[in-house]
Amino acid sequence: MDRINSITSSDIILNNKAKKSLEIIKDKLHVASVLCSKSAIYFNRVKMILIIPNLLLSSGGVIVNNNLRDEEFLKIINTVINALTLLLIGIHTSFRINEQVDIMKNGVVSLTKLLHTLESFENSDMLTADHVNQTTLNYDIIMSNLSDFPQHIRTSVQNEYATQKHLPICINGIKKTFIERSSSTEV
Repeated sequence: MDRINSITSSDIILNNKAKKSLEIIKDKLHVASVLCSKSAIYFNRVKMILIIPNLLLSSGGVIVNNNLRDEEFLKIINTVINALTLLLIGIHTSFRINEQVDIMKNGVVSLTKLLHTLESFENSDMLTADHVNQTTLNYDIIMSNLSDFPQHIRTSVQNEYATQKHLPICINGIKKTFIERSSSTEV
C-alpha cells in the first residue's frame, strides 16, 4: 500500500521512457532471434550439403575397392576419392560450419529467454528503467558473441521487418518511428 501511495509523477515519466525503450529492445530481441534462427537453418543446410557428398564418395570408394581388380586403376580412383573427401572436410572445417550452427542455435535460445524475461516484467507491471537497461546490456553481450549473419538472410529479415519492428544494428538498423513518419508523408 505504501508503494502505491509513494509513486510520484517522475516515476510515471521514467516508466513511460522505460516502456518506449522496452518497445525498442523487444523489437530488436525478436528480430535478432529471427536472424539467428534463419542463420542456424542456413548453416545446417550447408553442413548437410557438405556431408552428403562426403558420405556418397566414401560409400562409392568402398564399393569400388571391393569390386575392381585392376590395381593401377584402383589406386587412381582411391586417390581421387580421398582428395575429394579431404577437400569437403577441409571446406567444412575452415568455415567452422558446426560451430556456426551451435552459435546461432545458442543465440536463438539466449535471445528468446531474454525476451521472455523482459515480457514477464512488463506483464507484472514491475518494469523499471533498470530492467530495460540490464536487458539492453545483456542483448549487447549476446550480439557481440554471435558471428556475422549471411548477407542474404540479413537482407530478407530487413525487408520483412523494416516497417514493423526496430532493427538491430547488425542489419543496418532503421528506427521504426522514422519509417512511420516517412510512410505517412508519402500517403
